[in-house]
Amino acid sequence: MNMKKFLLITILISSITLMGQNIPKLQNPDNPFIKENSIEIESGGGVIIFKMNTVKVGELFTKYLSYTGLSNNDSMVNVRTWSDSILEDDNSPAPNLIHNEYQQYYKGVLVEGATYTEHHDGINLWTTSGFIFENLDLNTTPNLSKENATIIARNYTGVFSFTDNSTSGLLTIIPQPNKEITGSKDFVLAWKFVLIGDTVEYNSNIYVDATTGQVIKEISNIYNDDFIHKYYGRIFGLDTKEYCNVLGCTYYLYAHNGSKNIYTNTSYPKGDYKNGGWQIGDMVYNNGTPNWWTVAQEATSTHYCVSRSWDYFHDTPLNRNGISGWGNHVRVYVNSQLTENDYQSDGSQDYILVGTTGAYIKATYDLIGHEFTHGIIYRTKPLPAERVSGAIFESFCDIFGFMVEQYAQGYVNDWTIGEDYGITERDIQYPNLSPNINPNNPAYYTPSHYLDSYWNAVSMSTPANNTNDNGWIHKNLGVQNRWFYLLSMGGNEKVNNQNRYVGAIGINKAARIAYYAMTNLDNYNPLNNTNFNAVRASTIAAAKILYGICSNEYEQTCRAWYAVNVGISCNPCPNVMWYRQAQSNTFASADNIKKLTNNIGLYPNPSKDNVSINIDSKNDAFTLKIFNIKGELLFSNIYTQNKFNINVSDFVTGVYIVNVTTNEWTKNIKFIKE
Repeated sequence: MNMKKFLLITILISSITLMGQNIPKLQNPDNPFIKENSIEIESGGGVIIFKMNTVKVGELFTKYLSYTGLSNNDSMVNVRTWSDSILEDDNSPAPNLIHNEYQQYYKGVLVEGATYTEHHDGINLWTTSGFIFENLDLNTTPNLSKENATIIARNYTGVFSFTDNSTSGLLTIIPQPNKEITGSKDFVLAWKFVLIGDTVEYNSNIYVDATTGQVIKEISNIYNDDFIHKYYGRIFGLDTKEYCNVLGCTYYLYAHNGSKNIYTNTSYPKGDYKNGGWQIGDMVYNNGTPNWWTVAQEATSTHYCVSRSWDYFHDTPLNRNGISGWGNHVRVYVNSQLTENDYQSDGSQDYILVGTTGAYIKATYDLIGHEFTHGIIYRTKPLPAERVSGAIFESFCDIFGFMVEQYAQGYVNDWTIGEDYGITERDIQYPNLSPNINPNNPAYYTPSHYLDSYWNAVSMSTPANNTNDNGWIHKNLGVQNRWFYLLSMGGNEKVNNQNRYVGAIGINKAARIAYYAMTNLDNYNPLNNTNFNAVRASTIAAAKILYGICSNEYEQTCRAWYAVNVGISCNPCPNVMWYRQAQSNTFASADNIKKLTNNIGLYPNPSKDNVSINIDSKNDAFTLKIFNIKGELLFSNIYTQNKFNINVSDFVTGVYIVNVTTNEWTKNIKFIKE
């Protein structure tokens, strides 16, 4: 980045305040820690890009704690660690990263929405994302007991009985609902309950003010869209389970080919699908033949679409094994008493519910892919289903509903959602042209640009509830949908009388970027849930991680957001990359990335006893080190040959990082010890 541009950005950033506050320390370019260790930050987006070999894993909230804005009353607890499943492609030089997610606590009380994630290679931080709440100042001793709060929450719902999976209440700190956050006291201590109906379809978070006893917020955990469709027609390759005995064979709607675990049933009354039996013998079945024809059409159509959704995420470079990521089975419930499609979870199981109307079943590739994606977000980086975070949530689901459809059909047939029923509910390519919710009411048309004439302003002073679609989440999603189309296909967008050009990178690369941000990064700002700045920063960071800081993919990701009126025009490409050269700790150019990184083979991976290393390089000596996921050095040696074996039989099961360094380059490779 040239100095003139950097000074301009610094002046712009320094003039910005967030809800009356100064810029948080971890987003402030004047922070000495940021100046010394970062390449750049995304203002308002909660993302920091670090120089290589400057900050180690775990140092941010220990060694550098004084630079984070946290006080002695705050603590950051590592609540989750995972590694990338997404595979490289021909243009992606980046190694797969490991992610440590931290949760903020204030005086021992969980601060909801305040999560921060380290993205690292096992040794060094590459980038971080998320938001923490600075300068909190409130009493954390509740005036209201949990027992009394439970009574208030349950009475508020009007539901008679709840399942055993309903939580008993968690003391938490949240920003005051429907209020602009202007200072450290604009937070409230609340009892949070997750209440799940036992005999009725109800699943919501209820927040009870721990001081006043008022119910201050309700967020539904049922993620739905009210669509119906007509059948695709004859289906081949339905994945079912066969059981045979002397009396013949029975075929059940249990998908088990490859890694799939999908159970489909229709037999439980509405509201009882969670408590009913889900053994193989309880599934919908067909006697005597694997050709179902018209037997249980509603169930087979749904079962097939869920199976294809699983295939898309598993068999493409996204490399995800089901909704959970580890192959946990998905329970699919089809029933004519249901009037809409939705995804639900009771904390342990994933459910996709599909309703019918007359002869039509609400199970198309895009609609089922949409609900499948709801589950993935719930399992990875949950987003509140309200205001802009809800619009981001729904847009990600539209994007991957579209991707499931094009995968299942083998080509891009359209960019619309729900069209197989005959009514286009949303249009990803042209959001302004398709009405949402009510086809006859232009008030429901979706925006193509942030703040365009179709944008429905999400004021912090306006309650988000069922009467306004939780803050117009199914309306304002058009902004991110249009961003995805432009990133995929390119275009010249006119915004504020300016032509803003975006170059196409293709739908598969755009989907990789969206998926990486959706599952690994932090996509909303809990202090200001009215704009797309955070998801913009996350997708830009994802493009940099996957394709490089100076890559065309990074530039077009930024341009696509600018084209939908989110953020400023792209920063000039800084003359650095995430691959250092030799001893000088400088960085390689984009032209040299492939030369520096595509030269090491490690197999088998995963490994039980030995790994073989093959280095395609002309260097004379290689220093090889192995670190565990905590960054602890377990092995180090110098080799002068290009091929060698390492015994890892004494390593415990887990993820490890192999670091290979020469006098010209360095690279980290992840491997798994079984």
